[in-house]
Amino acid sequence: MSIEVSNSRVQGRGDPGADRFAAADGTRLALFSAGAPTPGLTYLFAHGWTLDHRSWEDVVAQLGEAEPDAAIVTYDHRGHGQSDRLPRGTGTLERLADDLAQILTDRVSGPVVLAGHSMGGMTLAALGERHPELVRERVVGAAFIATSAGPFFPRLRTRPYFLDEVIPRYFTWAESAANRRGSDRAARIQARMTLFGRDARRGDIDRALAQTRAAGPGATLEFGLSMSAHLRLDELTPFARIPVAVLAGEHDRLCPVRHSAALARALPQSALTVFSGAGHMLPYERSAEVVGRLRSVRRRAALARSEESR
Repeated sequence: MSIEVSNSRVQGRGDPGADRFAAADGTRLALFSAGAPTPGLTYLFAHGWTLDHRSWEDVVAQLGEAEPDAAIVTYDHRGHGQSDRLPRGTGTLERLADDLAQILTDRVSGPVVLAGHSMGGMTLAALGERHPELVRERVVGAAFIATSAGPFFPRLRTRPYFLDEVIPRYFTWAESAANRRGSDRAARIQARMTLFGRDARRGDIDRALAQTRAAGPGATLEFGLSMSAHLRLDELTPFARIPVAVLAGEHDRLCPVRHSAALARALPQSALTVFSGAGHMLPYERSAEVVGRLRSVRRRAALARSEESR
């Protein structure tokens, strides 16, 4: 494991085209593809809780320019964005891992670099637990971004706290973003304090609020409770043999740096970067740097394959 502290910051924009994909239980997921039609490698991105594929738009735009030979796939988790509303009882990290495994098997060919932000990173860990052979066979690199292998928010393990504090706060954000009323300012302040670090841009805050509005309330509750039981440090073994970037924001209040440090310790081929001044929304706050770490993972993976073939 190597450790780096970064102070840089750049911004970009982009949004790929859409597709529909039926998961094993019939839930339709929205997929978005960009880049090369016959790629040598695919970057596959999993977004965070109450966000959607748009949280990756800056990363997608910059990565597409930097690596035109690669394919880039983002998607909306069930209950989020343009995917179907959440069927009751399916809001678990295990189900998200199965959805991701099906996308990998049915919609993506060749070697893959996986990237997961927040709940998306937890989905990657659950993928390693439930589909270890798929990870070993297809995944050549990974990025765990502002995420955790657990324990995540121990207080969320108490259902009253989750119902009395977390869910009302979510609806404050969503309602104000939808209605553009006087409470909109309060929602921005709450989102900035919870999701962002220093010097948050209003446009980024508004983008995050718009995605929160699009997430279904069932998804918010069920996935939140599933994350409260997330503990998968020992299940990261399938990722131990490949290059991994572990990225953290210095001021992340949802997944503090200690969670990323624990991930990095469990992954011997990992490089941990802590971004000074950044919060939880690294795909917005440090998009260019995220792209740089992803490209580094690809280079390290290519070097490892080259050495193995000698």
